[in-house]
Amino acid sequence: YTEVITRPPQGIPLFTAVSQEGDGYPHTSLRGGFTHLPSNMAVGATWNDTHARAFGMIVGGELDAVGVNLLLGPSLDVLSEPRPGQSGDLGTRVFGGDPYWVGRLGQAYVGGVHLGSDWRVATVAKHVPGLGAGDRSLEDEIATVDKSLQDLRLIELPPFFAVTHGDPITETTDALMSAHIRYRGFQGSIRYVTQPISLNAQGLQEILTQPELVPWREAGGVLVSDSLGVPAVRRHYSPELESFPHRQIALDAFMAGNDLLTLSRFALTDSWEDHVRNVTDTILFFQARYEEDETFRSRVDQSVRRILTLKRRMCPEFSLDGCTGSAEELTAIGTANTSVAQIAQGAVTLLYPAVDELAVRLPRPPRQDENILIFTDSREVRECDRCLPFYLLNPRALEEMILRLYGPEATGQVDPERIRSYTFAELHAFLQYGSPDMVTAIVESDWILFSMIDYDTYDYPRSMALK
Repeated sequence: YTEVITRPPQGIPLFTAVSQEGDGYPHTSLRGGFTHLPSNMAVGATWNDTHARAFGMIVGGELDAVGVNLLLGPSLDVLSEPRPGQSGDLGTRVFGGDPYWVGRLGQAYVGGVHLGSDWRVATVAKHVPGLGAGDRSLEDEIATVDKSLQDLRLIELPPFFAVTHGDPITETTDALMSAHIRYRGFQGSIRYVTQPISLNAQGLQEILTQPELVPWREAGGVLVSDSLGVPAVRRHYSPELESFPHRQIALDAFMAGNDLLTLSRFALTDSWEDHVRNVTDTILFFQARYEEDETFRSRVDQSVRRILTLKRRMCPEFSLDGCTGSAEELTAIGTANTSVAQIAQGAVTLLYPAVDELAVRLPRPPRQDENILIFTDSREVRECDRCLPFYLLNPRALEEMILRLYGPEATGQVDPERIRSYTFAELHAFLQYGSPDMVTAIVESDWILFSMIDYDTYDYPRSMALK
């Protein structure tokens, strides 16, 4: 049916969007006071869609409580070609490498977000048609994938089909995010000037016209661009980084089929002033073009209908009270630790040795009279040049956890005087320069534990300390 809504512009709610992927910084925007979330791959390691749904309900409920209504997630990329430590590796941001399970867990997660937020938080499943086979990061340049459309239908696309088929409606994503990536298999002969599919109308429409996606799109499914200011996009338009044609970039992304444009880092550098200036100018440019160009106006109206349909579904009366959660929900933020602990328990995976060898190799836990030495991969990061640094992994986190569970105030299995913690930076300095001196600590230790994030010698040279 057709409904005419006459309402002042200020009566229509804005989208407030964040990434909340779990596993802390940098892909979890809201952390202080919020529940510490596991990674998508931890959820995938449980092989349990009940855990994925619980994960989604935590995210949806907490975002709704603080007024966020658009979740840039979940990631439904299939990690078919893991490349640990290499550029473009998706790490633990994905559910796994099996298309069926990525789709099944993605469905449950989307349903959880909708139920946890009482439908007030929309999901943007990303990155269609899939980043899993990409060979480089968007911090470097646009990746090229040698896959045909038939190949994508076998591996990359099934999870997106799973969250767009509309049954059940609670597990249907509200939007999809397009990928900044080239696909040689159906975009033809790829050259450096060939646009990524997110900016290429012909390629993106070929994906959106797949039979599994057509009903979702016709029902109002929204398409969202990935960040249009990442270094890969900057280099695509100016290989020598001499200019940033912000108007052309936004226009290409919109005319390719994206309804919502993510104008983040939207400048040649990460200068906030330049970013704001370009965003403002782009909005004015679109406004002027809308008034002058009938074809462009028609295209804008199509996107606006989809956006308003989604907003009306999330917030039927367009009223402040109906668009946000209650004040009581704020008190529940950060209290879902029991559910997270259950997910973590189910995610524990024994890689080596085999189960039948475990009792031989680890016959018993540490005794109270044994020394435990811990090395922690302690990396300091900051969210901006002026922001205070913080640890990705607290250097004493593992020690504090052991004492909390097995120390004098718990089971009494571990003596606080017999447990010591060092950082990878200190271990690296000892191996290179002999200071600080930890020979005695190593020789006298009965157990040595390494708490490691990953092996990344390019950005974090001290991660080689264990190796």
